[in-house]
Amino acid sequence: MTSSRLPRPSRGRSARTTGRALVAAVVASALTLAGGVAAHAVESSVPVAPNPALADHCDLNLAISLDLSNSVTDPQLAQARSELAGLAAALEGYPVKLAMHTFASNAPATSAASNAPLPLTSLSTDTGVQAFDSYVKGVQRPAQAQGGTNWDRALAAVTSSTESYDALLLVTDGNPTQYGSPAQGPGSSTNQATIDAAVTSANALKAEGVRVIPIGVQDNLSGQPLAEFRQHVAQVSGPTQGSDYYLAGFSGLRSTLLDIVNANCATIDLEKTGTLAVGSLGNVGDTVDYDFTVTNTGAVQLRDVQLSDPKPGLSAVTFGTWPGATGTLDPGQSVRATAAYTLTAADVAAGEVGNTATATGLPPAGSRVSDESPALVVLPDPVPAIGLDKTGVLTGDTVAYTFVVSNTGTVPLSGVTLADELPGLSAITFGTWPGATGTLAPGQKVTATASFTLTQADRDRGAIANTATATGTPPTGPAVTDEDDVELPVPQAPGISLDKTGVLESDGIRYSFVVTNTGNVTLSGVTLADALPGLSAITFGTWPGATGTLAPGQKVTATASYALTQADRDRGEVENTATTTGTPPKGGNVTDTDEFTQPLATNPGIDIVKTGVLEGDTIAYTFVVTNTGDVTLSGVTVTDPLPGLSAVTFGAWPDQAGVLAPGQKVTATAAYTLTQNDRDNGEVVNTATTGGTPPTGPRVTDQDGFDQPVPTAPGIGLVKVGALDGDTIGYTFTVTNTGTVTLRGVELSDELAGLSDILFGAWPATPGTLAPGQSVTATASYELTQPDRDRGEVLNTATAIGTPPQGDDVTDEDDAEVPVPQAPGIQLVKSGELEGSSIRYSFEVTNVGDVTLRGVTIEDELDGLSDLVFGDWGATEGELAPGQSVTATAGYVLAQADRDAGSVVNVAEVTGTPPGGTDVTDDDSVEVPVPQNPSIDLEKTGSQDGALVRFSFAITNTGDVTLHGVALSDELAGLSAISFGAWPGEEGVLAPGQSVTALAVYVVTDADRATGAVVNVAQATGTPPTGSSVIDEADVRVTIVAALAATGFTAERLGSVALFAMLTIALGAAAVATVRRRSRA
Repeated sequence: MTSSRLPRPSRGRSARTTGRALVAAVVASALTLAGGVAAHAVESSVPVAPNPALADHCDLNLAISLDLSNSVTDPQLAQARSELAGLAAALEGYPVKLAMHTFASNAPATSAASNAPLPLTSLSTDTGVQAFDSYVKGVQRPAQAQGGTNWDRALAAVTSSTESYDALLLVTDGNPTQYGSPAQGPGSSTNQATIDAAVTSANALKAEGVRVIPIGVQDNLSGQPLAEFRQHVAQVSGPTQGSDYYLAGFSGLRSTLLDIVNANCATIDLEKTGTLAVGSLGNVGDTVDYDFTVTNTGAVQLRDVQLSDPKPGLSAVTFGTWPGATGTLDPGQSVRATAAYTLTAADVAAGEVGNTATATGLPPAGSRVSDESPALVVLPDPVPAIGLDKTGVLTGDTVAYTFVVSNTGTVPLSGVTLADELPGLSAITFGTWPGATGTLAPGQKVTATASFTLTQADRDRGAIANTATATGTPPTGPAVTDEDDVELPVPQAPGISLDKTGVLESDGIRYSFVVTNTGNVTLSGVTLADALPGLSAITFGTWPGATGTLAPGQKVTATASYALTQADRDRGEVENTATTTGTPPKGGNVTDTDEFTQPLATNPGIDIVKTGVLEGDTIAYTFVVTNTGDVTLSGVTVTDPLPGLSAVTFGAWPDQAGVLAPGQKVTATAAYTLTQNDRDNGEVVNTATTGGTPPTGPRVTDQDGFDQPVPTAPGIGLVKVGALDGDTIGYTFTVTNTGTVTLRGVELSDELAGLSDILFGAWPATPGTLAPGQSVTATASYELTQPDRDRGEVLNTATAIGTPPQGDDVTDEDDAEVPVPQAPGIQLVKSGELEGSSIRYSFEVTNVGDVTLRGVTIEDELDGLSDLVFGDWGATEGELAPGQSVTATAGYVLAQADRDAGSVVNVAEVTGTPPGGTDVTDDDSVEVPVPQNPSIDLEKTGSQDGALVRFSFAITNTGDVTLHGVALSDELAGLSAISFGAWPGEEGVLAPGQSVTALAVYVVTDADRATGAVVNVAQATGTPPTGSSVIDEADVRVTIVAALAATGFTAERLGSVALFAMLTIALGAAAVATVRRRSRA
């Protein structure tokens, strides 16, 4: 478990350290004095004492020392007041006390009484907050002469206080420039004495147990001063930023100070544990139960308490009962939460499950606090195991076996096999393996099947039983196995049947008996009995197996003979019954009987067989008439009602024409020519009838129908063509009956979305009907869509369908591919508008082609241009349909080089990808004029130093473009050469806002003494990047005091401007100069 808090030392209670539990924030916004010279960091010669640790409680006594030096501007002071007042308001209710100190050149900062220290003030009530608020709003900067930065006095003032503090918060925006009281030191930089004094005072404060925490205000710190500040501040506190010292802006003081306080006052703790659920063994699919306890370990209430756990597969985290409002914990309160996780194969293989949860909470003020807690659940040792479940289903004579093999252990198994020793079993076939073939992860299973066909022995036993074995190999150790057997009952249905027939032979009857085992089990002891008096002994034929035994389906035949008696003829029939018996493997005998009656009457009969042969369009019919009875027939005829059939012609009769003895036959013929209707029917069906008259009784007849197939070849053809005219494709469809039969319901379909209705032309006869060889034409039109243009073609298929008289519909398809020309194009229009110091660019991209463009991008190489921001794309980002536009914008901040150039010119390029072919591009450039306002300013001053007049010149670039060739001239006779100070950059060059100073001296003459004044005019010039030079003039009148001028010095005696300047400084300024400034363009 971790928490975001600073180290907490024991809290001492000496006379000077009692209550110093928190370092008060010394808000030192001290910058170096304006115009000071940058200094290098100075290393203290005084050893730096360790910074005491911060107390670990919330009832802190804090001292804040606020720097009111000259570098703090009015807005910054107002910001500091606001931030400190906001800090007190945010800490209302905290058990925290704040004291306020100020410093500049001295501590407190010399000013009104409002800068006197504010004693420790409790923030637990609104009264204390208001008192602190009133104080910070009343602090004032001292006079400019007292506006230095004295860290030594700021630290010493807190040390000498009668109050006890836990910490001092020193907030400064600059390096120390003074020390001691009254203030000493350079005033514009840090020297050895300054840093030594500051470290000495800091060491004294640390010795009392007070932690020193400087806060560097970066509004006025940057570059070299900031680097020096880091080294200086580390010597009065400690080396670690974010602990010993902090950096912030005036606008960030409140949040920085709150974070320091909350490190002690707002803390949270998370404890997470995980255990296997009851009954879980650590297998795949088992559950791990997680328990979380979140505790407010701080001194303030935490709201919006949240708990997160990024473990993939973890269930939602469920909180228990909150001690108060949901999501809120008062100091010392806790809440529990739970979650569950299902083990994976990877978890089981790893042998453990680990992850980390995070709890966060929001204090009354400041940022959220958090804590993390990991949990590791170690799984039990792996146990290899395999399971087999075998089942069988009997269907008819086949048993379908199913084997389900499962990995019931906690480790993967390889080489998984299945064996079954049942003779006759088919090969075992595995289904789909969940992973690699032959491998099962824990919890996985695979199904296999096999089949077995019953044998007669199985049926006779009434059951089939066998055992299967599954085997698998774990990563280590011997293979594991499992067996499962199944016994299936086999239903028994014993049965026997008897079929008795008789054949009349002259004066006798020959009987035949067929005995069949109609059951599914073997019958033994099969016998046959018939009680007909006079019947001969029954004689069995060959048995299929053992005598008297029949397997299912087997049969045996027996015969017997019987001689007719007069009584049989008198009755006109012979009737009798036979019985067969068999014994099954189990249960009682099965029997069957069959009765047979033999008629003894005459039987006249006639038969006709009609056949036909198709040759071309003609069918040749043949009719064969036979006397199938036992008497002669006369008057034999053949008739056939088929329309169009030729006359029936008989061939040679066996004897007399029209007469057939029993068994005799005669042949007749006829011919028929096919019609279209016959072809449409696919056949010619008709029936012929024959008749004959027996010696007694009615005429006998017979009919025979003949179906002559007529080959049919239905067929349909479709030809589709398309022609593009502008944006319209005109389609023509020609449908033809290419077969031999009439087609009806002829239709035409085309699935092209947007196709007009298909319109048929004139049909040859009935609409929707085409005879063989006939055709019909149809038309349709189609308007191109954007996707068609994007594809560059329109391809589609039409289908013609017709229904023949018989059989399935016939169809034909034809497609037409119509090319669509493509003309991709893109256009970019770029514009720019100057807004103050920035240019706002607008890029309008238009698809000027006729196909959709994708991947539309804009490139602009202008250095410093912001990212392009596109507006509304419409449907899809980066995609433009023809005619569509999208606008993008970007911003650009002018550089000095742009102002000097007088304009900004650049080019943008747009690219888009059409559906086919190469990318299309366009570019556009824009030049945005940048106004130029060159200007120069000259300030000249002069003062009398005895017999000398000292002139100072300050030249400033007051325009917005760089000036080159900056020069200064002064026509005063006797004036020394003008000497320039350090240029801010290149000599003779001033960027906007930059200045340079110059110096010259002049020896007072008798004429000057007589007139009582020296008057002269100086001129400054500079050349802008374009246009004429700019000029400014300044004149000055220096009143000459005669008493001071009688020194006897001359320019010749002085010898040089430098020596003259030194004497001027020694004598001091004693004259008042009247300055007048003139300027001209």
